[in-house]
Amino acid sequence: MLWLIGWLFSIGYLKLGFWKGVLALFVWPYFIGADIADLRTAKPGAPVSVEQFDRAL
Repeated sequence: MLWLIGWLFSIGYLKLGFWKGVLALFVWPYFIGADIADLRTAKPGAPVSVEQFDRAL
């Protein structure tokens, strides 16, 4: 349910049209998963690079 709310908010905030919204349905979860995977592979206590920090925001 939270995923659906976030997706609808993103589409409304970006003012996407219908077809771009449908495309976002498939693209948005990929980028969220890629960012979460990057955070999980980092070792605890290891220094974080600027690129990882920017992607986490």
